[in-house]
Amino acid sequence: MPPAQPMPPAKRTNGVGIAALVVGIIAILLSLIPIVGIIIGVAAAILGTIGLVLKNRAKGMAITGLILGVVAIIVSIIATVIAGAFINEVDQQMNTEHSIEYKATVSTGAASVSYGTIEGQSTADFEGQWTESAAVTGFDAASLTVTGDPLAEDQELTCEIIVNGESVTTQTGTSAVSCSGSTMD
Repeated sequence: MPPAQPMPPAKRTNGVGIAALVVGIIAILLSLIPIVGIIIGVAAAILGTIGLVLKNRAKGMAITGLILGVVAIIVSIIATVIAGAFINEVDQQMNTEHSIEYKATVSTGAASVSYGTIEGQSTADFEGQWTESAAVTGFDAASLTVTGDPLAEDQELTCEIIVNGESVTTQTGTSAVSCSGSTMD
């Protein structure tokens, strides 16, 4: 009988590799949260790298933790860039000044208007044509209601709201008409 070959040392459990795997899974789950996924992904990648360099330790979990950490970092960087662009666009919209022009007509007799934005409403009486302009900053909604004289016959009413030079709504009717629009692009 030939002499027995010595058994190679058994690979021991890799506690750092297990930690890398657990942190990598958490990093993937949180990778869509800007910055958070990057931080946890870096921790998983560091633990995975440490788990790989340990001698006589199982490497599978360390490799998986390292891969999950790197993927989480990439996904979180993309999510952070997208969130930053979105926040920048919202900030830009909130600080943009818009012009609103209200227009109303009545074919015969008198009519009244109620108009304004989220911040407040005003009223006025008119005959023929009526216009009013306002400047607002950021997101806002405009409304205009034209009410005819209930005693007048054959009145035709129109309303129109123009935002930044572009007509956003026009309505025509006989006793009352209402228009609304917003400053959102």
